[in-house]
Amino acid sequence: MSVQGREYADQPALSLGDSGFVQLRLNAVHYYSNPQTHAFNTPYQLSIIPPKILARSRIFGGMPLRDLPRDASVTSHVVRHGDVLIFATDGVWDNLSSSQVLKIVSEEMAEFKAWMTGDK
Repeated sequence: MSVQGREYADQPALSLGDSGFVQLRLNAVHYYSNPQTHAFNTPYQLSIIPPKILARSRIFGGMPLRDLPRDASVTSHVVRHGDVLIFATDGVWDNLSSSQVLKIVSEEMAEFKAWMTGDK
């Protein structure tokens, strides 16, 4: 990844809900984002709640869950030449762990001799 022509760059990342990312570096998981959930199987989600649903909620009590962009997790990461960033939805993360993704990527990076030298 070329980041503004520099070897190292501080890059912001934003994540909301159960979509997320991992940062892989030299055959290791350097960082992984944690999913945001209200409860089991209730991830944060951007939504516009129809007025009809809001009206029912006022009548029967309770409020539908409503997440906004400001609820996202914002982190900052140093990205180096050779790092691999994998951004994926819950369709991937529900089926593969960070270490399984690392194994798949590592096999490809080793084949191309991309992670042969350097420090962690």
